[in-house]
Amino acid sequence: MKKSIYIAILTVCTLFIGTAQQTPATEQKEAISIEGATAHLGNGEVIENALIMFEGGKLTFVGSAMTKIARKGKIIKGQGKHVYPGIIAPSKALGLTEVNAVRASNDQDEIGEMIPHVRSLIAYNAESQVVESMRPNGVLLGQITPQGGRISGTSSIVQFDAWNWEDAAIKVDDGIHMNWPNSFRRGRWWMGEPRGFQPNKEYTTQLDKIQSFLANAAA
Repeated sequence: MKKSIYIAILTVCTLFIGTAQQTPATEQKEAISIEGATAHLGNGEVIENALIMFEGGKLTFVGSAMTKIARKGKIIKGQGKHVYPGIIAPSKALGLTEVNAVRASNDQDEIGEMIPHVRSLIAYNAESQVVESMRPNGVLLGQITPQGGRISGTSSIVQFDAWNWEDAAIKVDDGIHMNWPNSFRRGRWWMGEPRGFQPNKEYTTQLDKIQSFLANAAA
């Protein structure tokens, strides 16, 4: 009996650990130097036997470990390891949608066709499990972008290590996004149209709507 109780408790604890929310890191209090690793700079340049130092959450040095420079803080030996910069995910709805099939968890597409005033940032969910799955895979920042409509709204740049959207914001309202009309579209076979691509008969009308909207906005 006791054995069964212990197994049940262990199972529950394991479930809690497995589903626990990731905790944002605290502010860096000690400088760190990574020495001997292979550094991939993201621009195609690779530094063998590199020295990487960061302090206060910011990189202070990236170069060869042969450089005569004082190491700061905690020294981590990185021989045989590879260090990559964090990946940035552009034009994504991360944190705006949890489950596509559940409307209550879907904030990526607002009502309306011309809605440049819609701000994705205030709908961003920093506790999204989708967002949490990004960080362990090296994706540290994203451009959270509204979807749908002709002019979808305003995006913002966020970092994925935060408690809320205020803490996550790196660059607020970085751009307005437009879905440009396609001059060709696929045939809607369910409406009796031929399959494959064909000219979009509404293309000119769609362009006129955009031009009219921008002209009124400028006025």
